[in-house]
Amino acid sequence: MLFAVFCCPSLYAAAASGVRAIPAFARKYGLPCSACHEAWPKLNAFGQTFKDNGYQLGNDRDAPIWQQPTYWPVAMRITPNWHRNSQDRAEIDDPNNPGAILEQKVTTHGFDLSGL
Repeated sequence: MLFAVFCCPSLYAAAASGVRAIPAFARKYGLPCSACHEAWPKLNAFGQTFKDNGYQLGNDRDAPIWQQPTYWPVAMRITPNWHRNSQDRAEIDDPNNPGAILEQKVTTHGFDLSGL
């Protein structure tokens, strides 16, 4: 159990990448992310102009009939989150004595996926 508690998060952290951008526009226009971003999420001057123009460059790829076979305009980002809350002295019902109240340690924990 101790192995799983320490090694699984360590392996997950080692395998995770640091990128959190959605490269849909970079794929559509064939540009690197650094064309618009200095460091995510900060935009450079070109990126701010691109945003102000409604995310369009003003070329043939903005036309609704232009379709690149490898471009699929769908992106998804998921942020995994492990949480654990512990309270030392919480009042709980005693299952053996329905009228009595005990004070015990209560811990809730779980794994969430946000950003769907």
